[in-house]
Amino acid sequence: MATAPRPAPLPANVTPAPFELSPQEQADLDRLLADWERKSEAIKLFKCDFKRWEYDNVFNKRTVGLGELKYKSPDRGNYRVTDEKTGESIEHWICDGNAIFELNAEKKQVIERVLPEHMRGKAIADGPLPFIFGAKAVTLKQRYWMRLKRPPAGQESKICLEAFPKLQQDAANFQRAELLLDPQGLTPFALQLDLPNGKNITVHQFYNVRTSDPLDGLKDFLMPRVPAGWTHLVEQPETVPVEQATPRGAAPGPGTATRPATPPRQAGVPSAGEPARQR
Repeated sequence: MATAPRPAPLPANVTPAPFELSPQEQADLDRLLADWERKSEAIKLFKCDFKRWEYDNVFNKRTVGLGELKYKSPDRGNYRVTDEKTGESIEHWICDGNAIFELNAEKKQVIERVLPEHMRGKAIADGPLPFIFGAKAVTLKQRYWMRLKRPPAGQESKICLEAFPKLQQDAANFQRAELLLDPQGLTPFALQLDLPNGKNITVHQFYNVRTSDPLDGLKDFLMPRVPAGWTHLVEQPETVPVEQATPRGAAPGPGTATRPATPPRQAGVPSAGEPARQR
């Protein structure tokens, strides 16, 4: 009796799939990714405000931040978040297409990380938040195990996409992501990242989404001015042959430890200005 062929083994740097999709589920996912890519390509400038919750389940601590996200196709970005209570800067980085500038208020440093040639033009899409910056469908499928899920209670009108990293480079930023999309323009509504240590969770809720003239706000993506009393540090890229280079997360992400993905679970999602407590 003939036996079914064994599936080809996964490459050493690819994690096993945490679930299996039926042919219909795969078709539905492919259709969404194709529609999402098409609508994302039409957006040349994207801006939104957001609220960010950071949960530390070890110390039972919660930090709330307010921020603004700006993106100019194909590789400009500006991400800034401040403490809701004090107004102090928590995280701020700018990508001008040639380098990532991290503005570290605590250390009073502007850290310029020069991008290698093979990363210019795609550093934002290959960063830790590709779901926000509109990576192509083929790239998403290469990097993540994905599936559509039933949206959480209270968000039934949204489209819910769950993703697990396939590659260690992405597992260094998060072990699971859950994204809610607005069905009208397929723009992001909320994003939850379960961080690699398995104990910390970051939730973004996006609002006041604007898309406008790509010439608007060009100064938002320029090399930042170094404030008085701060230090400007420059980090040159490692010399790696292009054929051996693996895309690295360009933008600073909320978590850097490495840990394999855990089995899927349902996420809480912000509503009415306050997120459901994460399990």
